[in-house]
Amino acid sequence: MRITRLEVELLRPGRRERAGAAQAARTHGPAKLVAPLSLAVLVSLTVWAVVRPPGEFDGDLLALLEPLDAGFFHPFLRAGKAATGIPVTFGLSLFALAVFLLRRRWLEAFIIAVLPAGLAVSWLLAWVVGRPSPEPELTGGSGSFPAIAVAYSTLVCGFLWFASGALVRGDAVRRMLLAVCLVLPMAAGGARIWAGENWIGDVAAGYALAGFFLAALVPAYLTMRPDLERLPLVRAAAVPHDESVPHAHALTSTVLFHNGVVYKVYNPGFVPRLFYWLSFQAPFAYANNPVALQAAVERRNLARRLTEYWFGSPRVAPAIGVCSVDGRIAIAGQFMEGHEPADHHQARAFLYDLSRRFDAAGLPTWQIDPRQPRSLGNVLEGEDGNLLIIDLESGLVSPLASPRAWWRAIRRARVPIYDDVYFDVTRAYLEGERGPMAERMGLEWLASLESQIDAAETASDAWHAMEPRLWSRALRFVYSGFGLRDIGGYIRAAREKGRAEALAWIESSIDRWEEEGRYRPGEAARARARSQDPGVQQLLPHFGVHLVIGVVLRFPLGSIARFSYTSANLLAGAGRLALRRTGRQQFRQTLSIHSPLVLLLAAMPGVGTFSYLASGPGLRNIELLRLALDGVGRRFPWQLYRRLGAQRIISRPLPRTQGGETKGAGFGDTA
Repeated sequence: MRITRLEVELLRPGRRERAGAAQAARTHGPAKLVAPLSLAVLVSLTVWAVVRPPGEFDGDLLALLEPLDAGFFHPFLRAGKAATGIPVTFGLSLFALAVFLLRRRWLEAFIIAVLPAGLAVSWLLAWVVGRPSPEPELTGGSGSFPAIAVAYSTLVCGFLWFASGALVRGDAVRRMLLAVCLVLPMAAGGARIWAGENWIGDVAAGYALAGFFLAALVPAYLTMRPDLERLPLVRAAAVPHDESVPHAHALTSTVLFHNGVVYKVYNPGFVPRLFYWLSFQAPFAYANNPVALQAAVERRNLARRLTEYWFGSPRVAPAIGVCSVDGRIAIAGQFMEGHEPADHHQARAFLYDLSRRFDAAGLPTWQIDPRQPRSLGNVLEGEDGNLLIIDLESGLVSPLASPRAWWRAIRRARVPIYDDVYFDVTRAYLEGERGPMAERMGLEWLASLESQIDAAETASDAWHAMEPRLWSRALRFVYSGFGLRDIGGYIRAAREKGRAEALAWIESSIDRWEEEGRYRPGEAARARARSQDPGVQQLLPHFGVHLVIGVVLRFPLGSIARFSYTSANLLAGAGRLALRRTGRQQFRQTLSIHSPLVLLLAAMPGVGTFSYLASGPGLRNIELLRLALDGVGRRFPWQLYRRLGAQRIISRPLPRTQGGETKGAGFGDTA
């Protein structure tokens, strides 16, 4: 057995969001286009179906198609209608479900089992719109929009297209299945238009609805498949190990005992991994993410220190670190001598007491909750008679938690619940117990506890930032007033970033002029000093925002964004004046910065990036204006700025003598 200690690199706070984006579930390029396009088509057709009479446009299209109605098409259309009816499609999905179950393809079976949700959405939309079909007697008076059979057939066949390799074996059979999955949805639409069950718009809406579902479903399936393929349904998958090494098997892991150390290697089955995917949109953390295991190490050692304060001696087995065992990540803990508790009533009482203390300190309680059937398996009775907790890492995302725990999680947007420490509660508990802790355990112990809390929080934040956690993000979005409360923060952050960009641009422009000999030694220093003028400092954030827009957006979007930003600032200033939140003098300053001239220039391509330098403070600073004109000129095509001699007029270089010294005056001389 090869064991290697892993040094886990935690993310710095500034990199968390970038890591979260990099670690997010992969989506495929076509889906990024198909999903919004399908949704836009579906919404447009729904509005059209509600406000316009049935057949107003569809009937004209059908009239144009009537000459193409050849008799030899009819048998094929009847067969297509029969083969794509809802009972036949549902039977096809049941057959595929049975095959997937027999082959232990649990993920494909799960998705097939949830596809009727798309059918339910189609029925609901048809009931809400209530559009009559061309031949109401064929549909029993039910809604025609969208074409329910078309949507369901396309949804089932579309998924089977991507899952064909798991359904059939052999290239020839697979190609036949692919052909069937392609032909059936096409036949479904044409057959129902021919039979008079649906209008053309109904069929298009059915395809759009199925396309939207598939664009969301297929990328998720292809992303999840490598992690959820060929696994036992519930129990842990086998972990190759040396049978001569003492070991044990748990629900989601294999436990190895070696040289006084316990190595827990997670390799859960399909159900625990699926629950984790549905909860956090990421592979099972303890089996794939060493940062998550490092968070578990810090959390367990934090709980160990707190139990030392509560009971006078540690009651949680210490975690050593994260290791690699034969190429698989594992959490390593110290081996504790002991046996199963002799008195189960005493063990349950201990768990009740400990879970109450954990809850008060903001620690997760699932693994020690006496109501949890396997909680007693985490308790060990030591040689001294003390009860110890040997495992605090959950193998399953479970909704079974106290109402208080759920309320805490919802308030902090940490849903679903999974081994979460609420560090604000922990720190509040620490503040309330600081005096007794210092008196009983000593100041050094208290300092080490605070360091342990910091380490646990850093590791936990790094782990959570590496996963999409869409449910938590959605809840935070709701708490923020659907993003409205954060607008002010976004604006302030954009302005701060803009200020930094503007200062960097000014500094780089001055440096370039120095290198090109357009500044004498003292002139560069004076130019830098003039950039610190209070008026210039007021316009720098807005100038920087325009610089950022110029980098990110091209014409015409860049011009629209710059004009919108400047006009919004001007209107906001006018609104503050109208509400008497500012005086006339302050509004004059606002009007001087966001002036009509700036508005006009902001809408122009190229020069719009530098429009704020045409504001009042910018025009009063000749050095800044020269740098801006030079920056605009350098953007002209075909080197016109240099060829027309404008560069020499704006910032002519200093003449040089044969000895290399400069003479003459630069443009900025005041002598």
